Amino acid sequence: MVLPKNGKVAVLGAGLSGLSYAHFLGTLRPDLNITILEKNNRVGGWINTQKATSATINKLKLNNELNRTLRMEKGPRTLRGVSPGTLIITDLLQKMGKLNELRGVPIASAGNKKYLLGKDEYAESSNRITGKLVPVPGGGNGTIIDGFSQSMNFIATEPGMHIIKGIIRDVMFKQDGEDLNKMTVARFFERHFGKDMANESISGLLYGIYAADINDLSINCVFPTLVDIERKYGSIVKGMIKREKPVVEIHPTVNKYLKLFGGSELDMESLSKLLKKFPMLAFQCGLSGVTDALRDKLPSNVNIQTGCHIDQIGSDGVINVKGRETIKYDHIRSTIPTLELSNMVSDKVGNILAQFPYTSITVANILIKRADIKEAVGFGFLIPKACLYKETPLIGVIFDSDVEEHSVPLFPNGEIPSILNSKNKTEPTKEVIDELSKNISSREGEGISEECTKMTFMFQVPRNGKPSTPAAITSAIKDTLNGILGIDIDMSEVAIECITHQDAIPLYDTEFQERREQVLKESSNIYGDRLSLGGTAFAPGVGIPDAVIGSLDAVSEVV
Repeated sequence: MVLPKNGKVAVLGAGLSGLSYAHFLGTLRPDLNITILEKNNRVGGWINTQKATSATINKLKLNNELNRTLRMEKGPRTLRGVSPGTLIITDLLQKMGKLNELRGVPIASAGNKKYLLGKDEYAESSNRITGKLVPVPGGGNGTIIDGFSQSMNFIATEPGMHIIKGIIRDVMFKQDGEDLNKMTVARFFERHFGKDMANESISGLLYGIYAADINDLSINCVFPTLVDIERKYGSIVKGMIKREKPVVEIHPTVNKYLKLFGGSELDMESLSKLLKKFPMLAFQCGLSGVTDALRDKLPSNVNIQTGCHIDQIGSDGVINVKGRETIKYDHIRSTIPTLELSNMVSDKVGNILAQFPYTSITVANILIKRADIKEAVGFGFLIPKACLYKETPLIGVIFDSDVEEHSVPLFPNGEIPSILNSKNKTEPTKEVIDELSKNISSREGEGISEECTKMTFMFQVPRNGKPSTPAAITSAIKDTLNGILGIDIDMSEVAIECITHQDAIPLYDTEFQERREQVLKESSNIYGDRLSLGGTAFAPGVGIPDAVIGSLDAVSEVV
């Protein structure tokens, strides 16, 4: 379908999905009249950088002018260093004049060090959160010796030993005829690698991404490549060795983007190689800087209306907004959660949308008016299922101060290095990219925080349950600071800001794919081409870059 000339388009939601969709469409089709309808009085969706509250500032007696210390991320805070979506976001920042604000955490930086909470010293019987942090291999100085040393140290831990045993088990794996179509992540990994590896390692990783239990996640949604490998090779380990390695080239979606928008000043292939050296990217003023930049640089044919509460979306494209004019649109793009959309559309479509389960998460930002008080330095740690304290399900902690301290500017003054410029006709060698990475990594980061330590605690909200109480969260934070991080502190010195994101992340359960196909089919039957579905439930994944990819793919189908 191609949108009619001078047509009207409504975009539901001003998160990254909605803003990027409107940006792409408005740029490619300046004849269209595009309106973004947002229920809140701000843009960004789950991306939400805020200044610390006056209660926090007053409790710790902080200078109100402190910038970085008072910057709190209530949602996502970093991007994956190299992915198709990240490459496109980087180019958008360049076009919007914001490239100078992009920062990266070098792969060899202490800020890239990650941990799992080890089960070996976890004592649930003590009714407290305790345990020992286990460094996960990765990062380091990049040498073979360092990599070997990290791996050997990890193998000596209980999670590491279970991974080794799991690999041996998988090599012996024989296909057993179990139906893979409705299999959970837990069952898949138990069959191949054993229950210990699933519960002590994999579960922690997926808590960090989906805030969900591996028993509730579909292997086909989360690791479809592993399903393909089992079908072809049986053993995952053997399959990873035997399968053909993809030729390193620009991702088809990035090529699509370049073709649609007439290229880029950045050489995407060289940029992709460089960003492999920076596994995490951040924004100098917080991740809301990305969505705020998109808002401020939207094409002139796009306007945003905030405070919009939609009553109904008709099959003829008519949208009824409470207290506002009823308007008919040629196309409506939804980027809002399915549960929210279910109340606006026809009963047949709405009934299916309402069946999509979501996970909820409580985010607790904490500030301690002391610097350098942790024993561990790094990005943070995740808590696997084997170590989950069910009374107050803390699933991970992010060391915000460490990440900020070790992030470095990738493009000072917004300048593109000559070897990353698309006008450079000479493909840079690995040695040239390595040298550029080394030079960037040697730049000064933001330095030690202004006499404060900042962290973010993430708590899972049980399905069909209630968020942890403020008292329980405070107790869990105290136990974690003391029992895991070695910080002996009075809680009067700690400021805590909590927010619960209800129904924040789609739950990729074993019915997810079938449910998605059903709703797309029913929506097409009733709305035809007038309604398209986006947002996290219909994007390639739940990550920030995935939102941009989903929007680009959708726009390419209507221009």
